[in-house]
Amino acid sequence: EDALTFVQSGIRQMPQRYAVRVLVGGDPDPVVRAVGHWGTVEPDPDRGGCVLTMNVDSLQWPMMVLAQIEADFEVESPPELRTLLGSTAQRFARATS
Repeated sequence: EDALTFVQSGIRQMPQRYAVRVLVGGDPDPVVRAVGHWGTVEPDPDRGGCVLTMNVDSLQWPMMVLAQIEADFEVESPPELRTLLGSTAQRFARATS
């Protein structure tokens, strides 16, 4: 087992603060590429997209993943991620006006 696999395995076993669940529209492949082994992506054919789940201690990582995928999405949980996305969107909007 290489060092990266060892570290990832250890991180996955640590208790995490946030259970992230996001519905993402469109092709799941970009989501899989963006999240790598740090989350799970399952197809959601009923809605024409996929479901991204991640267990994280910091919401910065899911924010970076969501910014990379360039697709519409809906945060189901946690509410703290919705709040953080809203404040970040306002800051970005001010920067472009």
